[in-house]
Amino acid sequence: MNFASTLSQINDWSIPERIRLMQAVLDGIAEEQALPELTDELKQEIDRRLAALDANPGDVVPWDEVYARTLQRLKK
Repeated sequence: MNFASTLSQINDWSIPERIRLMQAVLDGIAEEQALPELTDELKQEIDRRLAALDANPGDVVPWDEVYARTLQRLKK
């Protein structure tokens, strides 16, 4: 299998088809329980974000708002 030609063919698919493919790939990885090794830097960032959430639990943006903002940015 040639990665570049396979990727080129996949990029010709519709967005919903590509999303379904990505979900299937991620589901397969999850089933294998293949979790990436976190670097110390990533662990520290997670700890920082959790501490910020604990300190200010009301200072969050709901998912639907994040999603709507992202869609707006993609349309520009």
